[in-house]
Amino acid sequence: MESALKCFSDQGFEAASIEEIGTLSGASVGSIYHHFGSKEGIASALYLEALTNYYDNLDIVLENCNTIEHVVKTVVAHHIDWSVAHPELTRYLLVYRRYSAIASVEEQIEALTRQKLHLLLDEIQNAVARGEVLALPNSAYIAIIIGPCVEIVRLWAFNRLRGNIFEIRDALSEAAWRSLRKENS
Repeated sequence: MESALKCFSDQGFEAASIEEIGTLSGASVGSIYHHFGSKEGIASALYLEALTNYYDNLDIVLENCNTIEHVVKTVVAHHIDWSVAHPELTRYLLVYRRYSAIASVEEQIEALTRQKLHLLLDEIQNAVARGEVLALPNSAYIAIIIGPCVEIVRLWAFNRLRGNIFEIRDALSEAAWRSLRKENS
């Protein structure tokens, strides 16, 4: 998978070949075809592996959260921190999200994302019921929490960000929380 990521990142999906991936990884072309079926199969598996890693790491950092404020700020921080720790995977996820090579796993991507978002939204709805968070449409929560950090990561990943990403992360974490909390919380 690391070899495929390197080839796709360096050359693009179209130009990368299974032969080059095999040479770089030390795997035979036959074993790659046997395991993945095609270059699209490799691209799809890589995408799912990267997304699963992102969400698994999110689960780990959320285990330590004991308030909704901590949850909101941790989700924002995780998105940026994971991206900085995995720059090639981040670029891969950004570039290939709607690429035809990934289409075969679209349902799996959506199911995984939907499952994680539902867990977050359940936490938020519980906080709404406790009077800690403003009652908003679910899509608004996602946009407020995730939207800005997705754009910052996109700028950072393609060397267009002006400013320190960690200072921006902290500012976005605080802004997300301030946008959602009830004034008395």
